Formats: sequence, structure tokens, C-alpha cells
Amino acid sequence: METTSDVSLNPGTIHTTHSSYYTRSKSTTTTLFSPDHSHSEPLIQIGLGLQGAIFEHIALPGQAIKKEHPHNAVLPTNLLNEVGIHHEVWKAFQQWNHLVTVKVPIILSSSDNLGARWADKLSLFPPGYQAPSRIITMERILPLTKEARRALVLNKQENKHCLVRTYLGRGKGRAKPRMDEHGQVSLRNFPLYLEGLREMGVDVVRLAEEMGRAVAVMHWGAGVDGDDVEFVLGTEQVEGVYQEFRGAMVMGDNRDFIPSCLDEENKGVWEGFRRGYVAAGKTVLKERGLEDRYDVEVFMRSYEEYAGDFL
Repeated sequence: METTSDVSLNPGTIHTTHSSYYTRSKSTTTTLFSPDHSHSEPLIQIGLGLQGAIFEHIALPGQAIKKEHPHNAVLPTNLLNEVGIHHEVWKAFQQWNHLVTVKVPIILSSSDNLGARWADKLSLFPPGYQAPSRIITMERILPLTKEARRALVLNKQENKHCLVRTYLGRGKGRAKPRMDEHGQVSLRNFPLYLEGLREMGVDVVRLAEEMGRAVAVMHWGAGVDGDDVEFVLGTEQVEGVYQEFRGAMVMGDNRDFIPSCLDEENKGVWEGFRRGYVAAGKTVLKERGLEDRYDVEVFMRSYEEYAGDFL
């Protein structure tokens, strides 16, 4: 497994990111609640905490939607307070970005008043989460690749939301994974100790240095104590245009026209589509002078990974 020491910070969470081919870019500014967003696919829950639940939408894979538990709004540690802390941390990491490799996810939208414009969006949430409450939409640090998830435990649809907690302060012993409600291994917030990280080939000394830099900037730059901060391994965002293109390819009528890359019986059909796409795409990018900006091979690998989770 290839790793890098890039680190990204979320409210209450620091994410170390790695990928063999993903390229980071700024997230699209269109959110689930934007007037120009009309997709009706339901939201998928990808996390749950004391403050609220976290969701994703198939058309917006680079975003995480956090919906607050109604009872949490009256607590001092509510979501509004978290947004304020995040903003202070974001400013600090912008100011001292020459000291760290940390990239702070952008808060794209925040609201505690679901007006008429958003009322129809509540039905996209699963039952139990359709009552009005504060919602924030953020740039998302994506989970580990499918190959990494298979290497850790097993390949399950639920485990596509895998993030690995990096416990550098716990040296011995193998990770004891959480069990889900069905008594099966869950890779959500999968714990890995120092020994396990070394076995995976992670440069733990470099990782520790980057984590140290991040904590120092939090303490002395943002004035944030870092309580409840978690370090996890995930993957970087893909190019924004890649997100838009691949999302459209797995939605609606496009699924009927584009061969499935998962159909083993008709694998040759997909390979034919892939060859044609790559050949034409490379030619177009070269003639437009964009071959150094985009890579259709990278895009197709990204699409195949993405389709494996959603198709």
C-alpha cells in the first residue's frame, strides 16, 4: 500500500491522506441544498456521532453532510460551536501553511433554519433524520481505496466508508475492529496501532512529525486545545471535474447506456468502451493542450473504483 504524509483537518478530526492516483482540488461549490441541485437520490449515512449523523449523496461525492441531533442544539458543544472552532483552525492553517502539509476541508454551507426552499430535501434523509435541524456541508476526506479495505479485513458495501484511526500512542497489539449491529466486522473508524502501521509500510516517524506540526498550529495558531481530535488514514479528493463526470456516469439513464465495469460475464464490452474512451479522450486533451492538466487513465481508474461502490 502506498502512503504519503499529507494530512487534512476536519472539525474534531485530523485526516492523513494517501492514494496512488488521486489528485486534490477544491470541492465544487454546488451543495445538496443549492437551488441548482435537483437530484432526488436518497442520502446515504456514512457516520454517526454524539452530535449528529453524517451523510453523502451520490451526485456530490466530494462532500459530507452533517445533520445535528435536535437535542444537541442546546448543548455548549453544538454544531454551531464546532463551525466556529473549525473556522479558527482554518484561518490558522492558512496563515502558517508553509509549516504544515495539512489541508483544512472547506465548510461549504451552514444553516440552522430549514426554510421552504429546503423542505423537500428533508425527505432525502433516512427515516429518523427528517426533522428540521442544523446542517453543515463540508468538503469530504474520502475513505480508503477498495484495495486497502480488502487488505485490512474484507470487502463489504458498508465498509466503503473506511477511515483508519492512527494510534501512535499505543504501540503493541493488533487492532481490534468494531462490530456492527449484525455482529460483523466494521471498517468505519478502524483502529490501527503503531505496530500495525509499521506492518502496513507507513513511515510512522514522518507521520508523527506531521501530526506534531498540526497539533502545534492548532494550539498556538488557532488557540484550540485539540480535545477529541482523531488522526485517521483516508484518501485525497479527486479532481473536481472527475467527480462531476463519474457521478453522472453512475446515475439515471446513463447506467443503461454505459457498459458495467462490474459485469464479469460481459467484461469485454466494458473494455471496449474503456479503450474507446481513453483513446478519444487522450486525443482531445492533447489537441486542446490539456494533457498536463487531466489524465483520462486516472479518470477511468477513479470511475471504476467509484462504480464498484455505487453500482
